[in-house]
Amino acid sequence: MLERRTPLSRGKGLKRGDSQLSRGKPMKQRSAKRTKVMATERAPLVRALIDAGVRCEVCPRIDAAGYQARCAGAVQGIHERRKRSSGGSLVVAENLIPSCNWGNGWIEDNPGRARETGTGLVVRSGDEEWDRLGVRADPSPVEVLVCPRCGSPYVTLHTACG
Repeated sequence: MLERRTPLSRGKGLKRGDSQLSRGKPMKQRSAKRTKVMATERAPLVRALIDAGVRCEVCPRIDAAGYQARCAGAVQGIHERRKRSSGGSLVVAENLIPSCNWGNGWIEDNPGRARETGTGLVVRSGDEEWDRLGVRADPSPVEVLVCPRCGSPYVTLHTACG
């Protein structure tokens, strides 16, 4: 077995106990551009859905697929069908589904099951709508509408009451 003749260096400017990772300025959690989009477009959209009383549209799809949903009922956020990490848009209406935290968490924890349900909750590369849901797509306005039959507020992906 080979033996080392000189000890490993701690790196320039490091003292005993320091590590390479703790040196320097911490990385920003969010870029200035993303911060602006979140503040001017995304946050007002979520606030408008909550204020309008829109109901969760994810959990009824989970229930219809045969899984037991524990829905909070009211919208607490938005589920993105094409994830941001895959280039999904934060503001394209077709990419967004009003969701409670439980429903969005279930999809994030079970993306394979969510995709198998055929409810359109998860979009992957190769799906026909992949390009439409991307960051470079033109944002379509998200309107809060009222169902003429039941009077419930909904957004573009609402299934009409029957």
